[in-house]
Amino acid sequence: MRAGSSTSSTRTRASTCSRARRTSRSGRSPPDGPERAKRFLDYFFAEDADEEWIAAFLAYDDEIGREDTAFVESVHRGMRSGLVDRGLLLPESEQLVAAFQAWVAEKLEADA
Repeated sequence: MRAGSSTSSTRTRASTCSRARRTSRSGRSPPDGPERAKRFLDYFFAEDADEEWIAAFLAYDDEIGREDTAFVESVHRGMRSGLVDRGLLLPESEQLVAAFQAWVAEKLEADA
């Protein structure tokens, strides 16, 4: 497998990847001050993958990343406004988060 990397909040990447049918992505977002985080993404592609597929995949990933960034920034602006004292889940779009929180609560109650 060959790897490509990305570093920055704008998700630009200096890609050294070759080809991709199978793709793996890992990343982390360590704090970079009280209201910022750095984002590091690593992409791994199969050696025999198609270059056009890689380009399309990375373009799609960039689009999703820009959407995510805009959403997260709007949430943080709302939290800073002082109009809400905590974050709220969106029932339609955050079903997996709600299910995970319910699972954790159930396990904690069972251990109590």
